[in-house]
Amino acid sequence: MLNLNFGIQLSYNRRKHMTNKFYNNLIVYFLFIIIQFPTSAFACTYAYQHSLFPMGVSGSDIIFLELELERYVNTPASGAFVFSSDPLSKNTIETRWKGNLKIKSSSDAVNYDLLKELSFIDIPDAEYNSKLEPYFEKALAYARTLPYFEEAILDKTAKCAYDRTCTLFNLKIDSVNLILNCQLSDSSASKKIDFPEILVSKYQKIANLEQNEDGTIQNASKLEFLRLWKPCSARLYRIGDRQLIVYCIGWGQKRGYIGTKDQDWKFNNMPVDMYIEGNDVMMHGQRFDSCVFF
Repeated sequence: MLNLNFGIQLSYNRRKHMTNKFYNNLIVYFLFIIIQFPTSAFACTYAYQHSLFPMGVSGSDIIFLELELERYVNTPASGAFVFSSDPLSKNTIETRWKGNLKIKSSSDAVNYDLLKELSFIDIPDAEYNSKLEPYFEKALAYARTLPYFEEAILDKTAKCAYDRTCTLFNLKIDSVNLILNCQLSDSSASKKIDFPEILVSKYQKIANLEQNEDGTIQNASKLEFLRLWKPCSARLYRIGDRQLIVYCIGWGQKRGYIGTKDQDWKFNNMPVDMYIEGNDVMMHGQRFDSCVFF
């Protein structure tokens, strides 16, 4: 009887020890997750960007590096959480960007022609700039091989961080013609925003906009669509004796977003292939660039 009780007690203690060890490991795992991936990283999930970076001009054409990327959260292939203390494990959860990089040309910054498919990429958000830097260098190297190429100079940048009180550039809705215009605060250079078709399509799926029988968006829904957009950033380039402005606008859920706007334009000292941005997108949001050449 004594041996039986001892065996039962030993079995109970062993089970208790294993249970405590399991819960301790579970706590350690989630503490690791919280440390490695703050709330903002988990909150980001899906997002989309369409970014344009002028490299310079070749003859009468502006040469751009175009990025069309989607943000997602990578999870283990099984779809299940696998306990691992190794942050480099294939089961590591991380925010990533994937999509296409292309080199394009345009004479009016409205219509674009494809010059070269540069690459398809799938990179971690935590290493966004360092992973993209070689591609920016390749794009500029390619542009330099084009006839009469003249490199662009990035003079100034302005970050509005999706804050409508930003005064560095203005967004104005023409409610009669149902268009959105961007304009510098100290300039008459106004730009009608042409929304990429793929971006409108993605938004329609998210928001279930009301449509007419021919598939176009009804006016009331279109006005609501225009009201969503907020100023993200602007870049002022000099190419020869002309200037080019890249307006970036976006929308999304601002919960957890920590970006802050600039109070003034900032002068830039980096060459065009060293200025990399685009991953500053709000939760479930979209952002894209629109250019005006004058």
